[in-house]
Amino acid sequence: MSQSIHHNENSTVNSQFETFVDIFQTVVNNHAPLCNASRKQKRMRQKPWLTPGIYKSILTKNKMYHKVYNKKNTPLYNMYKVYRNNLSRIIKVAKQQYYYTLISSNKNDTKKLHQILSDLINLKCKNRSQPSKITTASGAETHVPVEIANEFNSFFSKVGE
Repeated sequence: MSQSIHHNENSTVNSQFETFVDIFQTVVNNHAPLCNASRKQKRMRQKPWLTPGIYKSILTKNKMYHKVYNKKNTPLYNMYKVYRNNLSRIIKVAKQQYYYTLISSNKNDTKKLHQILSDLINLKCKNRSQPSKITTASGAETHVPVEIANEFNSFFSKVGE
């Protein structure tokens, strides 16, 4: 008999918890729904050294560019060039300062430091395409990688002669 009472208490606790979770999820979805980031927000996350002030300056530079498009050698175009060059310099300094502080704050954590440096120098796999076929010195085409390598070796070994 005590077992049925214990089972009944668990079911009421479980149902009350499920009710709480349902109400909580409804409130969260109404007041703080998940939304996808815009392209601009994604771009801002990719370059954390760009501050809102720098983004505002980039917008100003773009507006100036559209005003001087096809109007070379005018005072407005010269102002645009000066603004563009100063902004480029500011962005470069901001990036340097961002990575300097990031590296100096993680100098004791080698794993994190290696990750930062590999992101900085962009060690991602570059497009290292290899030739899929080559015409040999005798005029025949080959697709075999070893034969392609041997053909390159024989060509470049004779270049110095």
